[in-house]
Amino acid sequence: MREEICPECQGTGYVEYVAGFYFSESFGNYLPREEIAPCRVCGSTGYVEVWDEGEAVSEEDWGA
Repeated sequence: MREEICPECQGTGYVEYVAGFYFSESFGNYLPREEIAPCRVCGSTGYVEVWDEGEAVSEEDWGA
């Protein structure tokens, strides 16, 4: 197995999401309220473990 950058958070360890909207007096319209949450895919590390193609075992190798 080897580590790669997490595809969900792009290696930052957290994700940003829209948690609602608020009215901006200066702009005169509603703007998104963004929040930050820890990435659930990588556990906030920024990396995920993936199988190398050479390490993968096919069902044929298991035998019957």
